[in-house]
Parts: sequence; C-alpha cells; structure tokens
Amino acid sequence: MVQVVLNRLRHPDFPKSVCGVVYQGAERDIGCQFTFTCDGAMKRPVDGEAWDEAKKIAQRALGGFVDRAVGTATYYHADYVFPTWAPTLVKMAKVGPHVFYRMAGAEGAAAYLTGRYAGNELKLVRAVLRAGDKHTQKGKPATERESFKQADAYVWHPDGRLAAVPRVSRVELFLLRGVDRMRDILMENTERFANGLPANNALLWGARGMGKSSLVKAAHASINADRKPADQL
Repeated sequence: MVQVVLNRLRHPDFPKSVCGVVYQGAERDIGCQFTFTCDGAMKRPVDGEAWDEAKKIAQRALGGFVDRAVGTATYYHADYVFPTWAPTLVKMAKVGPHVFYRMAGAEGAAAYLTGRYAGNELKLVRAVLRAGDKHTQKGKPATERESFKQADAYVWHPDGRLAAVPRVSRVELFLLRGVDRMRDILMENTERFANGLPANNALLWGARGMGKSSLVKAAHASINADRKPADQL
C-alpha cells in the first residue's frame, strides 16, 4: 500500500505529496481514496505497536525499497471485495490480503511515473486537502470536447478521472467468424445508440476467450469509421 501511495505521487494524474495522495477525497463521506481518512478511523485510539511498525515500513519504502510484484500499481483492494473498476485495470499481483492493479496502456508503465515530489507535507492544511492538493505538474486542462478528440477511448476511474487510451487494440469486424447473429444485433443496437435513438443494454455471454471484447471493440470502431469526429462514440 505504501508503494501504491508513492507510485501515485510520481504519476502525473495524482497529487505531488504523500499527504495529498493519502487524503485525496477525504472531505467526502464516501469516495475517499484511502478508507481510513473518511470512515472515522482516525478518531479511534492509535495502536502503539501498529503505529511503530507502520513507521518502519514507511521509512523503508521512502529509503528505496520496491516490491517487484506490486511494480507500478496505483490501485488495490482487499481480496474479499470486487470493485466495479477492477476490470478496467491491469492486475499485477496478490500480496497478502490485497490485490494490486496498474493503469492500462502507457499510463501504467514505469516510464510514465515522472512526477516530482512537491514537499511541504506539514503545511498541508485541511483546506488544501479538500481542494485535492493542487501540487500537480500539469498545464491548463483541455476542454471536455478537446480531450475526447485525443484518443480512441477512455477508461473511467473511481476518482472521476477519464484515462485516455490513445489506440484501442482490436481486429477488424470482418475477421470475426461464427458470431454473425450477435454481431448483427450488437451493430444494430449500437448504431441506434450512436444516432440518439432508443437502444437496449447488450448482454454478451460465453467462456473467457470466446471473443466478446473483440466483438465490442470491432463494432465500436466500425460504427465510428463513417461518422464525423463530433458524432463518434
């Protein structure tokens, strides 16, 4: 978990201080990035032995220790839950009772972790934390319309961010065989949705590796191919 915090600090999309990362979203009753910051845990007495152990682990991590299994992970969850966001990320490893994930594509690579520590931990007052810790190293954000033109697709993250996927890995629709009926239903339904007409939720079922994701991505690309950028899905 310490490694996830430090990876987030180095990731361009997160605050540039340890406190900023840990307390991100702490002003909300739900949706905080680290549960203890918004579930009332900090009001309970501190376990002295656990606190001392936590400090040792933190010092070791700040000293350069890296768990290779966790790698560039920026998300994790306990093994007794399965968050809705988990399938949108790349699973790294299970360490103890926690499962770790990195972002998909280039955003999950080590080369992407270029952020620099901003410091001033002790000066981070609650007002700064509520603002999401503005110690980020980004330029003026693009407008929503501009940003959506920069990639084929976007991955939604639980903190409300949309991570760009510059190019979706896919195959052409005509290469998919044996799924004609499902292809036609999905294409018709998605075309209606793209045109602003009533459409249904689509359920694709089958064993892993049967091509469900390939069919969805191919259909999406096929429909976008003949549409103006402003009308694309």
